[in-house]
Amino acid sequence: MVRGGAAGCGRCEPGERVLRRGDGVRQVVAFAQAGHRQEPGDAELWRFYVLPAHQRMDIGRRLLHACLDALRAQGPVSRLFVQVEAENKGGRRAYKRLGFHNVREYDADRMGHVTRMWEMCLRLHENSV
Repeated sequence: MVRGGAAGCGRCEPGERVLRRGDGVRQVVAFAQAGHRQEPGDAELWRFYVLPAHQRMDIGRRLLHACLDALRAQGPVSRLFVQVEAENKGGRRAYKRLGFHNVREYDADRMGHVTRMWEMCLRLHENSV
């Protein structure tokens, strides 16, 4: 069992959400951080992690819902973006399962190492996610 959202969040900043195990073990199993972009209605998922042992248990979807709830409390959100390394095939698959689509590819300099990146977008509608 996993708790999440504001109640299971502990000391999170606005736009951060943490999911913890609900079986009495004090372990963080997932973490996300997001915020609004300059363009009205656009937001970005800056960090999104689910421990491997807890993946494919619907935790990612619940964590995404908690992030969107926090973002919507700060203002409207019609699109949510995320940047993913192209070689991170597992991450790209996970985001696709959550409804994200690739919108562009680009090269990013990561501490002197050029990395191919994907920018993915989740278009939100009133009845989505």
